[in-house]
Amino acid sequence: MSLDTLETLIAAALVLLLGRQILPGQPLRTYSVPEPVVGCSAMSASDYFSRSR
Repeated sequence: MSLDTLETLIAAALVLLLGRQILPGQPLRTYSVPEPVVGCSAMSASDYFSRSR
């Protein structure tokens, strides 16, 4: 997969927003896990499971 600058910026914004949606009310907030880390972990997991088929 190859992304240009605009597509990379959009992907980064979506990962950040995903992290913000997942984080509230979760135990991850207790341990001060940053939103980008949560979003990136979720995207990495979904990518891994979609490629493992």
